[in-house]
Amino acid sequence: MAMDPSQVLVHVVVDPLLCNILRPHQREGVRFMYECVEGKRGNFNGCIMADEMGLGKTLQCVTLVWTLLRQGPECKPTINKAIVVSPSSLVKNWEKEFTKWLQGRLLCLPMEGGNKENTIKALEQFSMTSSRLGTPVLLISYETFRIYADILCKYEVGMVICDEGHRLKNSDNLTYQALMGLKTKRRVLLSGTPIQNDLTEYFSLVNFVNPEMLGTAADFKRNFESSILRGQNADSTEEERKRAIEKTQELIGLVDQCIIRRTNQILTKYLPVKFEMVICAKLTPIQLELYTNFLKSDQVRRSLAGKPLIVVLSSNFVPTTILF
Repeated sequence: MAMDPSQVLVHVVVDPLLCNILRPHQREGVRFMYECVEGKRGNFNGCIMADEMGLGKTLQCVTLVWTLLRQGPECKPTINKAIVVSPSSLVKNWEKEFTKWLQGRLLCLPMEGGNKENTIKALEQFSMTSSRLGTPVLLISYETFRIYADILCKYEVGMVICDEGHRLKNSDNLTYQALMGLKTKRRVLLSGTPIQNDLTEYFSLVNFVNPEMLGTAADFKRNFESSILRGQNADSTEEERKRAIEKTQELIGLVDQCIIRRTNQILTKYLPVKFEMVICAKLTPIQLELYTNFLKSDQVRRSLAGKPLIVVLSSNFVPTTILF
């Protein structure tokens, strides 16, 4: 019995253009993000890429976007378009990174201010376009997204990537709420800043990428936050401290499914061998003269004699002194 070709699944292969330049940890990162956004690591479609600065988070995201735009397990593109939201100072940098790594094969639409009428027209055209033709990747600042959220939230988009994602640690701000209104299930948050111990901020970040993973804010407080904070009190009982540890481990077990973080330590093997050499060089005549004059100075003589040195900071009024 012949199988329906439309039901045959194929491997998703990263473009050799990118695969050949990805380091092992970057391949691992791309695989992790792909498995998250495609729901292969659990019942969720978002993730937090928290690698330290210098490990290539941008390249990994460029690879993910390009792969999803070109192919999928069903022999067709997984997404038709994507949005990258970043601080305004990084919008142009993202455009340069896409151009650099893809060698001009993908056109992006950078939006960072400009004429309001032209901005509205460009965003409406991007939102209504359902194919990969034209500019399938929108690069936009957090501020501009918030201003034009009513346009961008009208239609579905394949994926959103939020750079400097720690900006979304407050679920009450308007930018967070605007992004939550975006019609997409694939959400990637980038942040080289370690997630702090503030459980409310922790919940906001995880809830942004995976809204149902930790339940509502009330659910999170009841199931995790209250017990963990109670166990951290100085007057907590042994039982409360034990429960706090259990709840902390349970929380880590949940969110570890969608958070990946590596440190710069993994780059050590790519560095050349370090040689330290001490080279003694003879002073030039002018250097010798300056050095000799310094040794003869009043400051040095007083320091060597162990006497306090009075330094006058101003001569316009009663002298102010610092004693050394």
